[in-house]
Amino acid sequence: MAYVILLVVSMFIIYRLYYASYLGLILQWVLAIATLIISGIIITKVDGLNGGYGIYLLKTKRGLNAIRKIAYSNEKFWQLFAAWGMILGFGVLSYLILGNKISKKMYAFGLISLIIITMFVLPYMSYAATFINLPKLSSHVDFITSIKVPGFFTLLYDLAHESPVLVILNIITISTGFAGYVLSSILYNAGDIVYLVIKSIEISSVKPLSSGIPGVAPVIPGIDLPLVAGLIALALLLVVHEFSHGILAALSKVKLKSIGLLMLGILPMGAFVEPNEDEIAKLDNLSQNKISVAGVSANFLFMIIFFIPMILMLPYVVNHIYHTNVVVVGTMKGYPAYGVVKNNSDLLYWNGLKVKNLTELENDASKTYPGELINIATSTGNYSLVAKPYNKTTSLIGIEVEQVTEPLTNTVSKSVIFFFYTLFALSFMLNFLIGAVNLLPIPGFDGWRIYSTSIKDKRKIHLIIAIIIIALVVNVLPWF
Repeated sequence: MAYVILLVVSMFIIYRLYYASYLGLILQWVLAIATLIISGIIITKVDGLNGGYGIYLLKTKRGLNAIRKIAYSNEKFWQLFAAWGMILGFGVLSYLILGNKISKKMYAFGLISLIIITMFVLPYMSYAATFINLPKLSSHVDFITSIKVPGFFTLLYDLAHESPVLVILNIITISTGFAGYVLSSILYNAGDIVYLVIKSIEISSVKPLSSGIPGVAPVIPGIDLPLVAGLIALALLLVVHEFSHGILAALSKVKLKSIGLLMLGILPMGAFVEPNEDEIAKLDNLSQNKISVAGVSANFLFMIIFFIPMILMLPYVVNHIYHTNVVVVGTMKGYPAYGVVKNNSDLLYWNGLKVKNLTELENDASKTYPGELINIATSTGNYSLVAKPYNKTTSLIGIEVEQVTEPLTNTVSKSVIFFFYTLFALSFMLNFLIGAVNLLPIPGFDGWRIYSTSIKDKRKIHLIIAIIIIALVVNVLPWF
């Protein structure tokens, strides 16, 4: 009973923090993490669990037999499943890891899967990214709900007109898999941040990183993600990730000790299947690598599984749930609207024409001539303002506007549909991100085990780790 009360109280606090944007993002994170640590300390004391600083393990032996049964039910499938994940993870270079232990058909199937996902699935990641409540990221997300959902031929057109950077990124991804994708993305963003710093020195800027996009950020349900959908999505991806490790370990006759969750307060930070590490160390390199990549394979598979209902629901969500507003965010001194039109009001009509989006408004406003009487209707009042010349070709009434696209769930059916859309979109995105990031050669990650097994020269591994850690530190800088 005490645990249930603590769970409800903690979730309520974090839920309230999610809407406390006036505190600032850093303070929201600090208070949310403090809430989780305190709840974790209380839980360990009340239930007598081992742990510290709010972190504890929930272990059990239940489910181990189920893992073994699933593993032995179709051994060939699970071996191919791990090989498929290895190809997605390391692209063309995966042949150096798998060697002649994989058929040409399976190798080709894996590469074709990688190309299809890269070209036709990842472009939809921007729709899922809108659920990440990070201001610096949100302002750079290409979310086009006010226009239309990109179809197959639209994607083909975009592929044919991609920027050189994206073309290079796609080539890297196909050559080195999603491991190369995430590594090159982190390095590129770090380079962009360093460039901004150098440019700021030249112009003596006091805020050199104000336009920089962080490449690293904590993701906390209730702060950065919707609370309930975020918790469910994280729990699902952690379970499938760790169970897959267990399945491949069982196939290699490795003893499984326990399964469970790594918790920070009420938040699951990770799931685990605890194998006998001594027995794993005795296996050949390929068997070890298949066990290591199994969790990533599961994440990539479930990314595709959740992508399907998300993409099927997307047209309805875009056309019937998302609502686009043009909002007045400021007025220009010296122009008629200054001190008259209220900030944060929705702009509804411009000279009798309904304002649907920013593009149409800009088109209508561009025809304004000096001295013209402009009638506007906003959510806070109606105004008649005389346009004033801005330059030789432009006249203004002096309002500054932004386009805001938000969900409008004003019925029970829309609320239910939007919840499941949110869950599918978050699961799609998080399964990819967790899977790809896990391929980095950082101690504790699956990629670390694969690199350590496959590369004998430890100096090369340490050099790669050093470069990655430096790049990650640089990626954090725009938050400060």
